[in-house]
Amino acid sequence: MQCVASWLIGVGYGAAHVGAAPRVGIWLFALSSLSSLGACVVPADPAPESPWAVDVKPASGQTAVSVWTELVVSLDRRIWPQSLRADTLRVQSGESTPMLSLTYDPVDLEVRARARAPLLSETAYTVTMDGLVDLDGVPQPEPIRVVFATGRGGAHPPPRPSAAWREVAPILRTRCALPGCHGGGQPAFGLDLSGPQAVEATAVGVASRLHRSGPTRDTVPRGHHTLAGLPIIDRLGMNGQAGTSYLLYKLVGDPHVLGERMPAGAPPLAPEELGLLRDWIASGASTSLDESE
Repeated sequence: MQCVASWLIGVGYGAAHVGAAPRVGIWLFALSSLSSLGACVVPADPAPESPWAVDVKPASGQTAVSVWTELVVSLDRRIWPQSLRADTLRVQSGESTPMLSLTYDPVDLEVRARARAPLLSETAYTVTMDGLVDLDGVPQPEPIRVVFATGRGGAHPPPRPSAAWREVAPILRTRCALPGCHGGGQPAFGLDLSGPQAVEATAVGVASRLHRSGPTRDTVPRGHHTLAGLPIIDRLGMNGQAGTSYLLYKLVGDPHVLGERMPAGAPPLAPEELGLLRDWIASGASTSLDESE
């Protein structure tokens, strides 16, 4: 009886809003009814072995969302970057399916999407994300779905963060480009991070030589959805891709790469330093001498 009563309350709430704004009101009617029924069922926890959203913005049920909103899906683990394709995350309202610009952040474990044109005002949208695969080759068990409604207009999201060479050069020079590591006369594995020309020659668009293959000591097979061969710094034209840049996986110490976390034998980079390097790569990994110190 308590479940039925909750459902009736939900229906009443939704019906009270139908007259206000037709499209959003009908959506609220359906959403409030379903959410009331859903409160009677305790869903099973998602499989811990599979990639899963720990937070989604906008939240499901949110209204008055900006037509320029940025979608952010926070994951509980890193994904195989090649599993994030144009059809992995979709935003739809009826026949309207806006084109999205997708990015993947392997540092903060976030997938972000922005529509290339404003969404329709006062319209309900369904966001669906499926087809992800984590770095152990485990597929996403079921889709992530969120329903939200736009308001009238709204502000553009802020520009995506960027960083210049002059900001990352000191990090690379003092933490990575030391003699015996990735500097000096014989940089390890041919990767020289000591200056802009060296970075361009040995890192940008250069495939990594290090990868893990076969089972690890805990017998979990790793690397068959491999990071092997990813560019150390992935840049195509003026566009950088943090999610497919092997350097970031080494710096965060992901277990799916071979060898120690970088810098080897030294404290890890601070979150602010990792963020700067990620933003530098994502904004094009410029090594312009005009920006250097």
